[in-house]
Amino acid sequence: MSNVVVNIPSWFELDDLVVINTIINEKNPTFGTLIASDNINLEKPYRPRIRVYLIKLDNDKFNIEKELGSFTFKTQNEALDFSEKFSTISAVELLHKLHSEQVAYAI
Repeated sequence: MSNVVVNIPSWFELDDLVVINTIINEKNPTFGTLIASDNINLEKPYRPRIRVYLIKLDNDKFNIEKELGSFTFKTQNEALDFSEKFSTISAVELLHKLHSEQVAYAI
């Protein structure tokens, strides 16, 4: 995880979200991505979920602007692997991941 200061809103704790990683945009360091999970330790009766948020720099701290997506995984290792490799995933791969989840839930 990078050394980034992010204002974590109170609803993060209410939703049992844990910050997994932050990635700052190299070309525009006023924006970045925060990756969190609400079941990474498998303490709940559902699969681990990774949530991706857009963050924006404001007065030397980043604030969460909006959620960009949510991804559910079969295992903790898959979720952690996704969060570690997130900055190297292409837009096409990300769209495929989103689509495959939508299809899985529709079936």
